[in-house]
Amino acid sequence: MMEERSYPSKSIQAALSNRNLELTIFPTEQCNFRCTYCYEDFSTGKMTPEIIAGIKDLITNRAADIENLRLGWFGGEPLLALDVMLEISHHANEICEKFDVNLLPGQVTTNGFNLTLPVAQELIHLKQSEFQISLDGTAASHDRTRKLISGRGTFERIFENILALKKSDLRFKILLRLHLLPHNVDSIENLIETLSPLIESDDRFCVLFKRVSNFGGPNATEIDTLEHLHSEELITKFKPRLNRNGKLNPRELKQQGNYICYASKPNSLLIRSNGSISKCTIALSDDFNIVGKLTSNGKIGFDATKMRSWMRGFESFSPEVLECPLNKFPEKEQAINFIPIKPAQ
Repeated sequence: MMEERSYPSKSIQAALSNRNLELTIFPTEQCNFRCTYCYEDFSTGKMTPEIIAGIKDLITNRAADIENLRLGWFGGEPLLALDVMLEISHHANEICEKFDVNLLPGQVTTNGFNLTLPVAQELIHLKQSEFQISLDGTAASHDRTRKLISGRGTFERIFENILALKKSDLRFKILLRLHLLPHNVDSIENLIETLSPLIESDDRFCVLFKRVSNFGGPNATEIDTLEHLHSEELITKFKPRLNRNGKLNPRELKQQGNYICYASKPNSLLIRSNGSISKCTIALSDDFNIVGKLTSNGKIGFDATKMRSWMRGFESFSPEVLECPLNKFPEKEQAINFIPIKPAQ
C-alpha cells in the first residue's frame, strides 16, 4: 500500500478545509442523448425554482466563511437547463464579489451537442469555463453509441461546436474524453490524427483516454467493454501521439497515488435536481449515495453515517479508497466514526 507521505499536505488540507466549497449541480437529470452504455435512468426532471432558491441561499449563507467556491454542472445534460445554470452562476458571481470569495472556473460535463459559441460565451462570461466532452471515435463509430433520443447521430454537430470554439478567442479549457470500446479502436486512432493538428498548439484543449465501463443501467446486459489490460495497452500506445505537445489531461501525468476523488472530500457535494445531496456521479441510483437534503432556506440536513463512509479514506490514507471511495464501500452499520459530522440545525 502506498505510504501516507505520497499525498502532499496541501492536497489533504484543501480536501478537508471548510474554507473550500465545491458544488456539482444537476440542473436537470433529463438528457437529449441515449448513449448505449449509459447507467442513468432519467427518472428526475428539471430543477424547480424552490431548489434553485435553496442553492442560491446556500451560497449566500456560506460566503462569509469560505475562500474558494467552485461550481460544477452534471446531469442528464446540463445545457438542457441553461436558464438554471445562468441564474445560479449569476448569483454566485454577485455573492463572491460581495464577500471577496475566489470563484474558481466552473466545470461543465456536457455531451457538447448544445455547446454552441453563443452558449459558451454566456457561460464563460460567468466564469463557467471548463468543459468536458466525450467522443467515441470519428463519426461512424461515435454515432453508433452516442445517439440522440431519435436515434440520429451526434458527431457532426459536436465537432462543429468544437471547431467554432477553436476558432474563437474565448478563454476556456476543453477536456476531450476519448472513449475506448471493442469496436472503435481504429476509429479512435483516426480521431487522434484528426485532432492532433487542430489542438497541438492550443493550450485550451487537452485529452483523456478512458475505457468505457459497465456501471449498470437499462442496457447493462448489452454493454460490451474492453478488458482492462488491453485498454491500458492501447492507452499506452495512444498517449505519445498527443502528449508530445502536452495535450494529455494533467491528471494523467500526475504520480499515481496523489489523486483524491471529489467524492472523498467532505467539502465537495452533488446537488441533485430534486434537492437530494449525493457524493458520487456514478452511484446515482444507490441509497448509500444520498447523504442529505437541501432545505428551502439553503441549509443541508446530513446523514452523518453515510457521510463518514464516503470520507473514510482520510483515516487510512489508502490510495485505493481516496482515489475512488466506491471501492469496498462499507455497509451502513460498518461506517467509521472518526470525523464528526453535524446535521443542519
